[in-house]
Amino acid sequence: MKRYFFFILAFFCFLLGLVAGAWRRTTAFSSTQVVYRIETQKLKTSQQVFFEVHRLDKDVFQIKNEATGEVFQASPQITGKASLRIELPGKEGALVLTQGFLPWQKAKLTVQGNTYRTVGETQLLKANEDWAKVSQAQPKVEMKNISLTDDAIRQINQHFANWLATSRYGKGAMVIQTPLNVTASSQGLSWTTVTTPDGTLLGRLVGTPVADSLSANQGPFAIDQQTVDRDRFETYPSTVDLAALGLVLGSDAVNDYQSTSVFRVYHTRSKEHGILTQEQEFAQKVSAYGSYQDYYSQQVDANQASYQMVLADNGVVYEVSNYGLEGKFDFAQYKEAPSDIQKEYQKLLNQFGQ
Repeated sequence: MKRYFFFILAFFCFLLGLVAGAWRRTTAFSSTQVVYRIETQKLKTSQQVFFEVHRLDKDVFQIKNEATGEVFQASPQITGKASLRIELPGKEGALVLTQGFLPWQKAKLTVQGNTYRTVGETQLLKANEDWAKVSQAQPKVEMKNISLTDDAIRQINQHFANWLATSRYGKGAMVIQTPLNVTASSQGLSWTTVTTPDGTLLGRLVGTPVADSLSANQGPFAIDQQTVDRDRFETYPSTVDLAALGLVLGSDAVNDYQSTSVFRVYHTRSKEHGILTQEQEFAQKVSAYGSYQDYYSQQVDANQASYQMVLADNGVVYEVSNYGLEGKFDFAQYKEAPSDIQKEYQKLLNQFGQ
């Protein structure tokens, strides 16, 4: 009888361990207070190299090569329920963080590729002040304190597109600089907007104006295809607090409402990649299919993420995912893009703002 109870107790402990292990895996690597450190060796020179990996926030890890002092930030790929893969610069391989199956097993940091091999055991260190100092982000730009010329906005868009094409979002994908909601149309003139956590964002003016000023056009007028009178249409830009970068709220000039500080990202089934304007994309790719709906349904890989991202005039990037898939090109609710995207936009605002 004692043996029977012993086996029952052992089986219960085993089940408890599995449950605890499953919970441990769901929370793996969530702490910002832990630094994972691993000893590696360069295959060609036998040089000893230590790598340290430290989570900064939800989406971004910071990696340090102790031999060179190089520090960089990256958003890892999720390769399993409790496994993260972080690509090293210069195609030198990748660091892989894996949580053990059982709760008492430590997390393991290993290196993959043809440049380094893992030598020692993973060390878990407490994040110190040096890490905190290195990980401090640039202070958020107060948009009211800076001035952006048309050329500065052009530079920001160009650099952001280049960064996006090498990021985890746009690597190997098409990156398109575009007006907001490229398929939006209007019989007269219409404002097109999206909803964000910070309020309604004015994207652009849609339609074919017959005059260069808003007040000289005859209508019909609309806001998101809902008909409004002339007064409501003309005063609407002055009632919103948020707009795509480049719009001049309150202006009467049609050209002041044609922002292209918006980016679509998608992967094609034929593995094409590059950076195009919306005009180039339509001429080179979409026109052969007749419409964006047909182009997306036949050429865009629905098994990979797609996005539309808006650089806003409050210094924040907003995004919607699965953009254009299943014919869905208009979305009501956007969210703030991940922190690595925000940091890049802030860096560019600091660089080009006056």
